[in-house]
Parts: sequence; C-alpha cells; structure tokens
Amino acid sequence: MKLQLQQYDEDYQYATKSIVHYALWMAENEYAYLDKPEILEFPNQTWSGQDLRKVCILRFAANLLDEATKSAAIAKAEVLEKTVLERLSNSVESESTRVLCLMMQNSNFIAYQGASECVKNFDFNKNSSLSDLKHNSRTPAKHLLKHLKNFSMAREHSQLVKRFPQFQKWLGKP
Repeated sequence: MKLQLQQYDEDYQYATKSIVHYALWMAENEYAYLDKPEILEFPNQTWSGQDLRKVCILRFAANLLDEATKSAAIAKAEVLEKTVLERLSNSVESESTRVLCLMMQNSNFIAYQGASECVKNFDFNKNSSLSDLKHNSRTPAKHLLKHLKNFSMAREHSQLVKRFPQFQKWLGKP
C-alpha cells in the first residue's frame, strides 16, 4: 500500500527494516516444526504446511538483503522447501483440508521473491533526511476520530447477534 501511495515515510522504512531483521533471524534460527515433534502438542503434517509461510517470508525478504545474507536466506528457504515437499509427498495427511488450504495459500513462494523487487528498487540512501520523503501526516488521533465517526451501534448490534446466536435471547434477532 505504501508503494502504491508513494509514501516512502518512516512507517515504510520501519516495515522494510523489520522484514529484513526478521529474515536475517530466520535464516540463522528457523527450522521445520516437525524437526522437533516433542515440543508440539499435535505433531502432524499441518505443521509442514505452516512451514511454507516461512519460505514465503524468506523469499520475499531475499531481494532486500545484501548478496551474502541473500544467499543465506535463499539457502534456508530451499532447505525448508525440500523438507516440506518430502514430508507432504510421503504423507496421506497432505490430502486433508487444513494442509491443502495451507498449500494453496503459500505454494507460490517463488513469486514472493519477485514481489519484493519494487521495494528493493527504492533507494533509501538518496533521501538524506526524512523531510524529503512524502509523509502520511495523519496523526493517531485523527485516525481514531475517522474510525469513530463511522462507528454504528446498530451495525455492531446486528453483527453481534449474527455471530453469536446465543445472544439473541437477550439482544433480539438481527
């Protein structure tokens, strides 16, 4: 969103630096969940599906890293990919709805690496000070007031009784 709005402000830089920091930590510390099944309450292949999310993050962040750390992030992603593929290929659990959903959501992990190209192409060093950046001037108070202005007690009531039918005896039908 920040890219689309051309808001290369402190929040944008913070988010970019955060994903880089997280990816560097992941490259050094992450492992496939089922490598340590003893710490899991339910060690099953759903965890392998969850590991695909790690691959997506590492792939996305790869283009934001320098060459040495990029190699480490991609290597970790490839190890996790291989592990997940082996585990899911050899398991009947890979046909379960939960695992299939995780695979559908996260199986296009290679595309994540290309998605970060637009972030990489923004040169933070060109902007010597934050005052040169286009900044979102909305304060937290303005943000809160905007959302409070759109608050509707009737809509909240309606959603509450729709989501929790047990409240209908006290609050009425939607």
